[in-house]
Amino acid sequence: NTKLTSLRMIKELLESKPTGEVQLLAILVDKFMDPDQKVANHSVYLLQEVMKRHNAMREVIAREIQQYLHRPSMTTKAAYTGLIFLNQIMFKRGDGEFVQS
Repeated sequence: NTKLTSLRMIKELLESKPTGEVQLLAILVDKFMDPDQKVANHSVYLLQEVMKRHNAMREVIAREIQQYLHRPSMTTKAAYTGLIFLNQIMFKRGDGEFVQS
């Protein structure tokens, strides 16, 4: 599937070239709304992989998903996917400022 291949390439770019981080991250998070649930689930998986390799990205990814959840065009399924993703992020003691917001 070309969508899945594109998402994998975006993930690789996000991990290796953080200069376009904002745009690349937005693309991956936008795919939570993809009508093909396989694509939405793959996007979640890839974001989890990014967080495993780059622990410092947890806060950036979580903030992007928070912004995503406030969009007016949000579907129930996409909001559910975003909330489940946020619920699975493991934060540490030093992350207090972000976690409290």
